[in-house]
Amino acid sequence: MKKRILLTLLLCVAILFSFVACNSESSMGENGAAMDGGYGAPESNGKEEGIAASDRKIITTVNERVETEAYDALIEGLKTAVSEAGGYFVNSNYSGNGVEEDDARRASFEIRIPAEKLSAFTGKVGTLGTVLNYKETANDVTLAYVDIESRIAVLEAEETALLAILKGATKTSDILDIRDSLTDTQSELASLRAQKRTYDTLIAYSTVHLTVNEVARARSEDDSFFSEIGDDFMTSLDAVGSFFRGLAVFLLGSSPILLLIAAICVGVFFLVRFIARRKAERENAEKRQAEKRVEQDPKEK
Repeated sequence: MKKRILLTLLLCVAILFSFVACNSESSMGENGAAMDGGYGAPESNGKEEGIAASDRKIITTVNERVETEAYDALIEGLKTAVSEAGGYFVNSNYSGNGVEEDDARRASFEIRIPAEKLSAFTGKVGTLGTVLNYKETANDVTLAYVDIESRIAVLEAEETALLAILKGATKTSDILDIRDSLTDTQSELASLRAQKRTYDTLIAYSTVHLTVNEVARARSEDDSFFSEIGDDFMTSLDAVGSFFRGLAVFLLGSSPILLLIAAICVGVFFLVRFIARRKAERENAEKRQAEKRVEQDPKEK
């Protein structure tokens, strides 16, 4: 009975793998060229792969950095744009207290946006602040996705076969062996299904990594030579103003301590001056007495 079960299993698996292999070869097209799985546009076209462009599985990721003078307005506008696009925030991080406290605010977000609405969303972000950096990458995972689907199909068929054999098994040892095989199959099947769900989410929703910086003066949209000079000049003026402002705040805030230090310094100065005068007076008095003794008794000279 045990040998018959094992032969049946091997036969089922061999038939399934032959079926999947034939389907995989036919789906690759006449050339059977493999696709580059790295970032960026795939090197081979849909005709070479035998896969229509609309059926490709693309994971798109955007890294963007913007700055703004109207920090609060940008954050509110961003939340509205995400909601209107049907997206959602995965992570949000905030820091800083504001330009007024010389601690500019900063925020970073990980956002998921429906892939078909990504361009409209990034365009909206561009109207909310000044875009400093923008990078968009596309990862074509079509072959990996198809491979997972094929493996899931094989394991599902294997699971069905094992359940059917288990139903007809009568010996305890056979039942235990079949259940062990069924457990391994179902465990691998669950892992592959989780991978597929992850792919489905990343394909359907593009990921946007967005950083927002608050500035006292946003850079010009014009990237010309003179506009850059003007931006740097105004930034320098702001830096000079911030320096003197900080100096004034320090002096006023530390005035009690500074006054105490000044009073101690003045006291030490007058004390040293008083001691120096007393010493000079004693020296002069001793000198006069010596001169007087010499006048009275010339022999002492």
